[in-house]
Amino acid sequence: MASGHAQQLERQIADLAERFAETARGVVRESLARAVERFLAGRAAWIAGLDRATLGALRGALGAAIARSADAVASRLRDPDLWLDPLVAREAIGGRTEVWGDLLPGWVIELARRLGRPSAERVLRPAELDSPNNRVWLALANAAEPVVGVLEEFGLERSELGGGRLLPPFRPGSLRELDPHGRLAPLWRRYLVLYGRYRDLGGDGSDREGG
Repeated sequence: MASGHAQQLERQIADLAERFAETARGVVRESLARAVERFLAGRAAWIAGLDRATLGALRGALGAAIARSADAVASRLRDPDLWLDPLVAREAIGGRTEVWGDLLPGWVIELARRLGRPSAERVLRPAELDSPNNRVWLALANAAEPVVGVLEEFGLERSELGGGRLLPPFRPGSLRELDPHGRLAPLWRRYLVLYGRYRDLGGDGSDREGG
């Protein structure tokens, strides 16, 4: 059973997650819109080959897909588990396994194992928002599947869209690329303070209220 202080911190983290999710909705929508425009600009010959009606349908479908992507990210970011257990490499220190764990450099996993659980948990606490070890970042950065689906419907092959799971044309490489106006960074810094206090009390997300 979580202590009263830990439960209070869980509620504060949940409130912050809601604010972050709503802010992220707009950030992701704008980021994907920029990425789509860059992609289409690089496919000028393909665009020129579309008739006016098809081009209009493509634009409309892409706009709707961008909105769906942003909504899906906001929904994902409201999940308390994402914020109370935020790392993708917790299996290295006895926690959960994530499908993105193979994105972590091997030396990070090995360092965690060598240091042992207490030290490893300090090393592997979240820090930079755009770290590949961060489940929040992965939710933000892997938002483009609906957009890719539209482009495939209009005749492009997945190999032309970057291929694989990461879809480089639509996946931001950094927080600055995703959010050039810096709307998410202050919320993330506040989260790190709250999460640090939560971990210091021994919280790990497994005994939260309703969990």
